[in-house]
Amino acid sequence: MTKTHRSSFSPHHRLPFLVLTGVWVLLYLPHLRTVPGWYGDETTALLIGKQLFNGEMAFGAVSNTFVTVVFQPLYLAMVGFGYWLTSDILGARFLNTLLAYGTALTIYGIGRRIFPSRIAFGGALLFLVCDQSVIHFRQCFPHNAVAFGAAIAILSICRRSERKGANLSAGLGVAVGKGFFFR
Repeated sequence: MTKTHRSSFSPHHRLPFLVLTGVWVLLYLPHLRTVPGWYGDETTALLIGKQLFNGEMAFGAVSNTFVTVVFQPLYLAMVGFGYWLTSDILGARFLNTLLAYGTALTIYGIGRRIFPSRIAFGGALLFLVCDQSVIHFRQCFPHNAVAFGAAIAILSICRRSERKGANLSAGLGVAVGKGFFFR
């Protein structure tokens, strides 16, 4: 009999995946053009993102990304790409909701390596239904990418600790995670 790896996508893990997907669709996708309303940070991120995606080095596209590093340039380029796809805020906000979905799946992946699957599912579900997650990941805020990046860094540490060279990879993961928080 062949032993399957814990990270395989077995029928046992389909139900949590389907529930997380359903919750994401119900909470994050409706009314992306109008709800919640626009905020100053989102307006700035969208403007800079459109300029970066179009190759215009104007307004905050230079000062906010390459000099003072207030916003992450790759995140803003993603926002600009989302705007380009739909010609309005819908595309940019949709890509941000994908960051929430990716973060939830990553939390589930991290949790499955440390705890029983039910606890991992509960953690991912709590992240998705938390009102602050819904509010922030439905808008264009750079910290959405930071949260996703931090979750990926932690998952990398967990995955590498299962193999040889765990000390080096754990140290690199912590260094990368620290970079996400302190830009």
